[in-house]
Amino acid sequence: MRLEVAREGGAVVLLCADDGRGCDEDRRSAALREGHLGLAACTERVEAIGGVMEVRSVPGQGTVVRAALPPTALLRSPRSFNRVP
Repeated sequence: MRLEVAREGGAVVLLCADDGRGCDEDRRSAALREGHLGLAACTERVEAIGGVMEVRSVPGQGTVVRAALPPTALLRSPRSFNRVP
């Protein structure tokens, strides 16, 4: 498991990668149809604050989830812990 937080340009980038089983796109789509909303909900939340989330996964080679957030994301988030008065 690898976790990274970095700045790229003006964005804050969160990366989570593993070398596990991985998953093909058809399986992720089927999981969503079956009510497994984890990745879809994460993507929706990232996009709601102006970010972009990518999931790359190959069966047998692991998964990489990357979220790029604008620098003001925490300020705009309704659940922010760091509100600016």
